[in-house]
Amino acid sequence: MKLKKIVTNDIKKCHPNQNPCQTDQYYQRLANRLQDGFCSLGKIIEERTAEVIHRGAIMLANYMEDIVADSGQWRTFSNLCQKLYGHPVPLFHKDEEYYPDEPSLNAIRYLLWSVGSDVSGEFVLSDSKAMEEMAIAAYDILEEAFEEAPVNEQLAEDINSELRLATEGFDQLRSVLMWLFTSCYLTTGEQNDELLRKHVEELLSLAECGDIPDLSPGMALFYASTKSIFDYQIGPLALYPKDYLAAMMRTKDMEHQAEDVDKIEMIGMGTYKYEPIKTGFKLLNRAPKTERLRLTRTNGKEIEIEARELNLPEEELKNFDGFMASSFVFYQGEWHLNGILFPLSETSKKWKELCEDDKENLKPGTATLTADMMLKRTNGQQIAYFADLEQLKDFLEEKIRFPRHMLSFIDERGGELPTLFIDTEEPKDCLQFFYGYSPCIADPDNPFYDEEKAREEAVNMLWDAESVTTHALNYLLEHNYLPDIYDDEVLSRFSTPTEKRHDIDFLMRFYRRENY
Repeated sequence: MKLKKIVTNDIKKCHPNQNPCQTDQYYQRLANRLQDGFCSLGKIIEERTAEVIHRGAIMLANYMEDIVADSGQWRTFSNLCQKLYGHPVPLFHKDEEYYPDEPSLNAIRYLLWSVGSDVSGEFVLSDSKAMEEMAIAAYDILEEAFEEAPVNEQLAEDINSELRLATEGFDQLRSVLMWLFTSCYLTTGEQNDELLRKHVEELLSLAECGDIPDLSPGMALFYASTKSIFDYQIGPLALYPKDYLAAMMRTKDMEHQAEDVDKIEMIGMGTYKYEPIKTGFKLLNRAPKTERLRLTRTNGKEIEIEARELNLPEEELKNFDGFMASSFVFYQGEWHLNGILFPLSETSKKWKELCEDDKENLKPGTATLTADMMLKRTNGQQIAYFADLEQLKDFLEEKIRFPRHMLSFIDERGGELPTLFIDTEEPKDCLQFFYGYSPCIADPDNPFYDEEKAREEAVNMLWDAESVTTHALNYLLEHNYLPDIYDDEVLSRFSTPTEKRHDIDFLMRFYRRENY
């Protein structure tokens, strides 16, 4: 299979605003040298392999451009890894003289691994022989080019400008976060694209059903984008875009600005009533302008916002209380409308009903069943294993005191060999179930543990976030109930036990992303 040539657009599309730079042609040529070098290794090039080679070459050219200019992208990522794990590059820890602004074999191995994992959507062995050969070939090319590679001063300045821009207002902040979500070579990828696609499809499906009237595909993309940049954990470290932004600011000694970014808070889509905040005075016998509004959500949460944020006519704001659905973000001391405002035609009676139906509002005389309450009823037993669904239902009825008629959901959602876990870190969904994984759990109290099966399947738990929550997985790891995950087939044989535990956490972040 002949690989397509890499063009300058492949380089510049990772720049802020896709800005062209004078050095684009050099790094385009470097990317093609890398691609040719990979092809010369003589590996069979299938469609998927070709995509890894193509994107890997572009990734490494972006990396080279970044470290030569010391624009702050790789340095920020490396600093975060150092802070989280005590070493500057995840997964790869071979001894080397490491400098974040010079080519690193460990960094190159990681970047190629990340491309391979992202493209395939599957687990890629960290000690893959093919990946190692590609990394060595790439290192030789980049090390040779390092002395001659031009410094892209514009890239460094553009990124500095983006960081300053984010401090100028909410709209500017969103544009910078969008670059991190969609274009920055270290934090974007197939998983981000899939998250965005999925959310757009969900919105358009709601529009087709009439739940969201008059929603065009363009509006759906806009709303999904504005939600995603605040609500989804992205990039290899499963951090929110704002967290990457704050870390980049700190890399550039913008501590005060980073603190503002740290304080960002998002309230997801919900139903609100709004009313003017009375100012108590008139000007020239004219009613005062409605400058601020009080918004009350159906769960009782109140926020204040500048009236201009809603972009509604003055008369509409003054004359009556209104209702709407939207989401809001807190930044630089103020709440801001995020995404699309959906006006609602509701009555006070209907509003009362909406408040009563809100799951966050407990009805008088009711209480939630907390993890502490459950643990008292199970005598401290936090995890339990069952042969079938009937055994599980017996346990729920006898120990946790669930009425039998309320357990029909077990049959609807259940599977083979159920495991029950009481999550003490989750205030709402503290009672969790997962199925089919008990043979992988080396708990002395688990009668279903199967070492042979565990060696084959335990690793799947790292990315199967829909089945096993991160809290449950961390509980199993902390109690050393998943020893078979540490097999050399999964993690680098060169890593120490401590490094392997850190690598496990990184793999969870990488594959789970928004579910980490």
